[in-house]
Amino acid sequence: MADRLIVAGLPKADVQVLVEVPRKGNLIARLRSKTPNGKKPILLMAHLDVVDAKREDWSMDPFKFIEKDGYYYARGSVDDKAMASMFVANLVRYWQEGYRPSRDIIIALTADEESGDNNGTDRLVAKHRDFIDAAFALSEGGGGESFSKFHAFEKMSGIESGQLAADFRAITEPNTPADAIKRLSEHPVYNATPRTTCVATLIEGGHAENALPQTAKAT
Repeated sequence: MADRLIVAGLPKADVQVLVEVPRKGNLIARLRSKTPNGKKPILLMAHLDVVDAKREDWSMDPFKFIEKDGYYYARGSVDDKAMASMFVANLVRYWQEGYRPSRDIIIALTADEESGDNNGTDRLVAKHRDFIDAAFALSEGGGGESFSKFHAFEKMSGIESGQLAADFRAITEPNTPADAIKRLSEHPVYNATPRTTCVATLIEGGHAENALPQTAKAT
């Protein structure tokens, strides 16, 4: 991605790859404003790492990007390589079309997500704060997705009819009636959209088929 930005024309000094441990590089790129005006930059953040996958669990290679029947297949194609790709593609287009913002735009693509010794965000804040110092940041989390989901309810209210449409409208408004929340919560998909739910991703317990486990654990 650094090569792509440089080939597009961004100055090399504004495209930096920070590698402090093997295979854990962070990319920082900056599109500079028209003229210095004292406004702090906008920071766009995404992470590049993915959870490991077993090839035998997949019908196609999880580590090869495949486009099939209008869908993209690859480990991390949504979480969060899609956002990283869009940020880079947009920065390239801004540069090529001659667009210069009223304040700098910084993209920070990090090697790790929330945890780990090599967490890109922690490293950047601790060691390279000046590279990413900004007025505010937009990232995968922080409420943007929640907003879009409630916006989806608003759109669906114009497609559905009857009580379901009314409940969709109600949930986008302040002080949503409890009965509307209760009805939508009876649908598994709608129940999981406006709130955090729990999914067991790792299950372990027992050592023999014919004996009760001494302990069992769900993560």
